[in-house]
Amino acid sequence: RKKIIISGHQKLLEIKHVLNDLIKILEFHKNILIYFVGFNKPIEIFNNEKRVIYIKPNTYIKHLSDINNIKPDLALVPYRNIEFNHYKSNIKFLDYSFLNIPGIYSKITPYYKTVSHDINGILCKDDGKWFDEINRIINNKKKLLSLANQATMTVKEKYLLSNNLDLFNNISKKL
Repeated sequence: RKKIIISGHQKLLEIKHVLNDLIKILEFHKNILIYFVGFNKPIEIFNNEKRVIYIKPNTYIKHLSDINNIKPDLALVPYRNIEFNHYKSNIKFLDYSFLNIPGIYSKITPYYKTVSHDINGILCKDDGKWFDEINRIINNKKKLLSLANQATMTVKEKYLLSNNLDLFNNISKKL
């Protein structure tokens, strides 16, 4: 079975725009499980769907452990294109990449500045395109592995403190 996750303390409003795409994915692919990690309550349209699983919110470390234990094939970060979301960090990219999980991310500020489309992740601009992007890569092991490996390399090269000490030292000297 293929496993897809959406994680974080999400509100239904934040992911509502991709729910129809997720329903289509479940209809089209009978071997897919969708995990909502960190959700407080089930989503009504999935009430009768046994392939949708919910994991309650937890501490950050337990949250990452829950994700790692699922061993997902793909992570989704479907933020709405609203001003507030443009000020969020790219933490989900960092988390998923550190865990070697490929992702599809909304094409908004924290992600389009980090993700190189089709290299270290997928950027999805339009609400109706989530189905197309998931469908395009979910059964392509080689592509999923390449995205995950490139994302992990991006994190190691650009975000690990040990690889960026000179940068941080220069910044601190200017303060």
